Amino acid sequence: MLIQYANQLSQRRIILASASPRRQELLRNIGLKFEVVVSTFDEKLPHANFPNAASYAMETARHKALEVARICSKDGGRPVDLVIGADTVVEHGGIILEKPEDAADAARMIQKLSGGRHHVHTGVVLVLPQGAGAEDL
Repeated sequence: MLIQYANQLSQRRIILASASPRRQELLRNIGLKFEVVVSTFDEKLPHANFPNAASYAMETARHKALEVARICSKDGGRPVDLVIGADTVVEHGGIILEKPEDAADAARMIQKLSGGRHHVHTGVVLVLPQGAGAEDL
């Protein structure tokens, strides 16, 4: 989605709204220069409000990206051209599993997933703070 625009984006201020080393690596691998501003959005949206895990991941990514766009619009620095938000969840048996709380929770999740099938959903949202509707940020 972004790779075809890598050259045009090279002079733009791009913000990744994620501390994920893997997401940072992916963006670096396509040649993007970006800053990292970690979202503090509480990733605890009510699961029952979403028809599926993919919709949940998209909405969480949207909240993260919009929050970081708001923060950056007030930082007094160079205007932001693009904010990239992402969220990944695992779905197992129709249940959304998010990041484990601690090592014990991680072990429980791995045991639950072991030997079975699961789906991984990643929602990605691109926010153009200087575009139409930017005044709503």
